[in-house]
Amino acid sequence: MIIETLEECTSKAGGDKEKMQKFADEVVPKFLTPLNKLATDNGNGFMVGNSLTIADIMVYTQVKALASGAVSVVAKDYIEKNQPGLWKVFQKVGALDKVKEFHTKFDPK
Repeated sequence: MIIETLEECTSKAGGDKEKMQKFADEVVPKFLTPLNKLATDNGNGFMVGNSLTIADIMVYTQVKALASGAVSVVAKDYIEKNQPGLWKVFQKVGALDKVKEFHTKFDPK
């Protein structure tokens, strides 16, 4: 998954601020920009097709983690500001009744 890969990369930087900044500026976009293009090209708030797929759920969980600050070198608003296709998927999936119900039960934050 993306988050595990990003966390692995930041841990390899060993706290070196210059390496961590390079990671945030270069590696994160390398991972996310192609996914953003897929979402943007599809244009309807889903990664592919016209209905919810596992791809949408994966994007939702990864964007939720990044937006929560799970990867300290990535700004919480990075996706919203820089990857609008992924942000649109995140918002659409997060608005689904079943997703809201899940969060109410298991993630009341």
